[in-house]
Amino acid sequence: MGKRNKINRILESMGWGKYQIYVFWTCFVTLILQTSTRASVAVIMMDSKENHPDRNIGILPSIMQLGNVIGCYGFGYFSNRFGRKWLFLYGDIITIIGITLTIVDTEWMLLKIGLFLVGVGTGSDMVLANSIAFESFPPSKRCKLGIMNCACSIGSITTFGIGLLTTQISIFDIPSLGIVLSYSLIIALILMIMRIYLMETPMYLCDHYEDKKLATVLFHIAQINGKSDCDNVMDTPMLENSISSEEVTDKPPTLKELFNHHNKRATIFLSAIYIFSSIATTSLTYFMPELLPNISEHQIYIVILFQSCCSMPGMVISYELMDTVFGRVYTIALGFLFTAITLFPIMYSSGFWIILIMSGINNMMSNVGFATLSAATPESFNTHIRCLSTGWLMGTSKVAGIIAPIVIGYLINSTGPIGALWLSLVGFVLASASSLALKETRPT
Repeated sequence: MGKRNKINRILESMGWGKYQIYVFWTCFVTLILQTSTRASVAVIMMDSKENHPDRNIGILPSIMQLGNVIGCYGFGYFSNRFGRKWLFLYGDIITIIGITLTIVDTEWMLLKIGLFLVGVGTGSDMVLANSIAFESFPPSKRCKLGIMNCACSIGSITTFGIGLLTTQISIFDIPSLGIVLSYSLIIALILMIMRIYLMETPMYLCDHYEDKKLATVLFHIAQINGKSDCDNVMDTPMLENSISSEEVTDKPPTLKELFNHHNKRATIFLSAIYIFSSIATTSLTYFMPELLPNISEHQIYIVILFQSCCSMPGMVISYELMDTVFGRVYTIALGFLFTAITLFPIMYSSGFWIILIMSGINNMMSNVGFATLSAATPESFNTHIRCLSTGWLMGTSKVAGIIAPIVIGYLINSTGPIGALWLSLVGFVLASASSLALKETRPT
């Protein structure tokens, strides 16, 4: 039996214990922070449009996504060389510094620098959170990666909910934007403490010949989970040094490996899905106030908050479908296809309630696709190249995210909301079609 399979067997025997639950909640809160900071950009844009009309607010999403690109590529590469644990912590520290600068916001340049740093920090989380969870969970529980994405809904709901509340109630004369950003800062500070107590993932230690550390980590996990036979972990034949060089390697991965005959198919079609879906969601995430008819700020918050609430059922649907006959591939495809279909009523209706209901269904179905995609991505690559591949995919999607706001802004100015919505529709259709070329990764 291969060494990785033996580690998986031991993780399975340890079960879903206290340590795995701790990892789950750490990564869960990480996803809350990711969506909270992303939602904060939308709040910043609304605030700047009202209070600083001279500012070019359309550039803000691109600045943050540029930071995401650097965070994804940089942390994706270095986490395969230096491990997951400490880089996970360093990424959060960068996020804390960035959020602090955006709260200060004494000048336009400081806000842009802060958003860039937030992008770098959350970019690292995009690479590391799912990889750490995947490599720490027993194989039978890795489907929880999909349900973990409910955190994305919570991040959006709480951020926009706070934004809505502060438009109605004055809290100590603190600006609405300051309260929203302070919420993200508190989450980041809590995460910094939570990440300190994480251990390096067993799969990373396996792939880097660190058998003594691997034995220690497995021993501590067994202790935390309350396994009475945890002493046996130290003596397992799995930890012998006679490991096939074909199975485990300490050679640093390179981008070239992403396009070898083993990984090429997954890399190309996952890249296509991430690019098309990123372009499609940019207009719906950052430009929703521009896409809605002439309604009040209060109503805008209600629409966005309702959308965020509807994403939660999408996560549950994904969790229920991905291990059925639909698998990962068809769940992703159907999720994005139905997302595209729901855009038609939004395009050709000016009624507030129709837009409210259909945008909620749209968000629910898009999250069926995204939640399943987040589970399929780490399953598509082995440990040696997992963080690098995730960094490549996330970074590539953010490159598209940098370009998309510029294109969408032009479309809104030249054609009105209809052009931006058509771009989203085409993006989701292409993402759905690309997913059909993926290899099924559902455990059998």
